[in-house]
Amino acid sequence: MEPELYYLRLPKDIDKYKVMLLDATVATGAAAMMAIRILLDHDVPEENIYVLSLLMSEPGVHALAYAFPKLLSD
Repeated sequence: MEPELYYLRLPKDIDKYKVMLLDATVATGAAAMMAIRILLDHDVPEENIYVLSLLMSEPGVHALAYAFPKLLSD
């Protein structure tokens, strides 16, 4: 099952900020990947996106790292 976007409201100048993406649990990484793609579509540089989670599965971490290698560059 793919995640579904229900609502989106971002500041017009979000591309100028560092963005913390909060996801309580990351199992497959699909929801986080969708959110990251939306941020990238709004010109937020990948290296300015930080994913914070209380619980992440190993496959979820690998999926995010493979799809967005600059997230883990620091």
